[in-house]
Amino acid sequence: MNSSTHAPTMRHKRLAVVSTFIALVFLSLFYLSSHDSLYSPIPEPEIISEDPQQTGDPALPSSYAEFDFSLPKEKLAAELFSFPRSSRPKWLSTPAPQSPLVFRIAIITHPRDFDKRDAVRKYTLSNVPTSACKFSYRFILGYGNEAEDKLVLEEMHKYGDIVRLDMKEDKRRMGEKRWRMLRWAAEEHRGPYDYFLSLDTDAFVRLHALALRTRAMHPEFKPREESIMWAQVQEHKVHFVANPVDNEETVLLEDDKVFKPEEFNGPVWYPYPIGFAYLMSSHLVARLMDPEVKLAHHVSFPSDDVMVGMWVSEWATDTKVIRDKTGFHDPPGHNYHPEDTEPITWDSVVLHHVAPWEFRELRRVKEWKGEWLKTI
Repeated sequence: MNSSTHAPTMRHKRLAVVSTFIALVFLSLFYLSSHDSLYSPIPEPEIISEDPQQTGDPALPSSYAEFDFSLPKEKLAAELFSFPRSSRPKWLSTPAPQSPLVFRIAIITHPRDFDKRDAVRKYTLSNVPTSACKFSYRFILGYGNEAEDKLVLEEMHKYGDIVRLDMKEDKRRMGEKRWRMLRWAAEEHRGPYDYFLSLDTDAFVRLHALALRTRAMHPEFKPREESIMWAQVQEHKVHFVANPVDNEETVLLEDDKVFKPEEFNGPVWYPYPIGFAYLMSSHLVARLMDPEVKLAHHVSFPSDDVMVGMWVSEWATDTKVIRDKTGFHDPPGHNYHPEDTEPITWDSVVLHHVAPWEFRELRRVKEWKGEWLKTI
């Protein structure tokens, strides 16, 4: 072939190669930018608190010993209570049972809630008589920021009552946190128990009264042999389906959100416990934590209590559900929705949206004298 005709052909080939290379570079840049936009971090959901007493995050000291847990000298308004003299229930005066109920208590908390954990220890869990109930408890939390984590570590060494999960605190991972709380209850090696009690750190519980009332209302219940869920209850219909490896320790896999075909057309179809406090029988916990059961929990869904109801509806359809708004509720003025509050009575065994100073005052209620062995 003649060299004069060969040269232009070679130049054309080189130009074609260069053009192809440039086109590939631009396509790659376009793909990367679009890929980043498709897989950018999930925006933090805006969670509207129902607690009118919620305040901003307090400044933290340099060590746990420097915390000032002193409380304001306030009193609870008389209008919060309703204790007619003739209304004292018989179950509060019943003789101690031969075998007290055994509670396993998990208190869901955030690293920064130091004052709330202090109030729970001092005013609800201390000096509880063992005649009606016995219990073990743990605060369950993940990692916060560096300053919080340092103080939590000191708190752990001081009290030995904190389980720190290997996960970062994130409102989008609350379903996973609830799942881990159940797993803790199932795996805690402290012998047999009757009920798992889940609590928020702003929930004031009268454990002695809770045990007596639970037995009096349903003496036929056998929590070690049957599935029971007891709480203030609402209904929902959101449904998530677990992927095959959903019980693995990973946050990289998310469940698919799948709705039943008729779901949006019909009524709600399962009850769920409002998350500030609920009881589950040990039998129900064991069923949900069976290795063959795959609970959808890697879900970016802030209503973790709804997921608890979903798990029960899918895997334990024969569960006995006790709807107890009389016993589990917000006091008046402690919720933005007045219709969701109830006066404090003899039956108020768990109260929600309670500030630390209110824990102290509730412990002092004279009608509840004897439910703790020591007055404050």
